[in-house]
Amino acid sequence: MCNSDPSLINFFIYWLKECFNAEIKDLSCYVAINQIHRERENLVKQHWSKVTGISLSQFTKTSFKAAKSKKIYENLNTHFGTLEVRLRKSTISYYKIMGLIGALKDFTFKANLL
Repeated sequence: MCNSDPSLINFFIYWLKECFNAEIKDLSCYVAINQIHRERENLVKQHWSKVTGISLSQFTKTSFKAAKSKKIYENLNTHFGTLEVRLRKSTISYYKIMGLIGALKDFTFKANLL
């Protein structure tokens, strides 16, 4: 799961814990952010760690995206990029999640036909 919305990230973590018996120690995190935030990397990781309750030791190397624009945005100091949350050793959980997504898609499709 990758998103910039803390509420959605926390819902995903809650869902993994409640529906798949995942523990915080089973999760890893990956930050992706524009390269102009390179000097803020530690601050950004600390932000996401605080938001999620996931230890900084579970964060992998940050991905810095190249920027074509040199524009400095007003939200420079409050932008925290996107966070990808991964469940380690998750092959079985992956198939369960994909099955649930498929069922939800089928339900939504059928509901739209009514």
